[in-house]
This record gives sequence, C-alpha cells and structure tokens, in this order.
Amino acid sequence: MITRRNFIQALGMATVAGTTICLSGSAFGQTLKSKEFFAIPPETLSDPVLSFTGKDFIPFINTDFQIRHENLRRTEWLKLIDVKEFEHKANVEEGIRGESFSLMFSSLRETNFKSSRFEFTHFSFGTFMLTISPVSAEPNRYEAIINHLER
Repeated sequence: MITRRNFIQALGMATVAGTTICLSGSAFGQTLKSKEFFAIPPETLSDPVLSFTGKDFIPFINTDFQIRHENLRRTEWLKLIDVKEFEHKANVEEGIRGESFSLMFSSLRETNFKSSRFEFTHFSFGTFMLTISPVSAEPNRYEAIINHLER
C-alpha cells in the first residue's frame, strides 16, 4: 500500500531527478541541442536507401521483394502494396526539408515477423536493408518508414 508520505517522497525524488537532467542538458548520454538532428554516421552514407524516394517505388507496387533476416534460414517474399508520402506542415514551417514516406507490404503466407531489419532484394533496386514492423490492423501487413529530413 502506498502511503501519502511515500507518494510525496517519490514525487520529490522525481522532481529533483527531472530538474537535474534538464539543467545538465543531457540525459542517457545524449546532449540537448535544440532543433538539431543527429548526424548521419559516415559508414551509412553508402547505403542505397539514402537515395530512394517514394516516387521510385510507385511503379513497383504489386511486385515482390525477397526478404531475408539474419536469423532466418529461408527467404520470404513480400508484395509492395502501397506507397504513402508524408508532409508535415510543422516541418516546413521550421525549415526542415526532405522527404518522408512509408512502404506497405503484404505477405501471402501467414508470417509473424517482428519489428526488425531485413535484407530486401528486388530486380530493380538490388539488395538493401530496411526495418519493417507489423501493422496490427491487418494480418500479414508490414510497414517500412523512410525519412530523409534535413535542416
């Protein structure tokens, strides 16, 4: 049972901890720099996903992508069923440029992939890595979200 005294003590400790983190400007090893993005690590600059746009994928709706996860022995196939491009007015107002889009995939087989990185292979795009997550609204649906944003 939580007493009033325990509650007030816990609230006081949480306030002190929160104030300390805010005043120091860093938490969990991250430095607080207002309105700045994290730099792209140099080793990922050769990743082909950085050059993909949503428009690149539109002609390939209803085509199959072969996927492989490092823990899976066999490959699976996902069909690209939709490409949605996003534009947030708040980003434009703050001077953030770039593109955000999602790729929606469907599996014909019953699959239970968890959110993870997979190696994708397609006859037009070649081989690249994407993180996909299951979309809970419909079975066997997976989504990858790609953001190319910069200030």
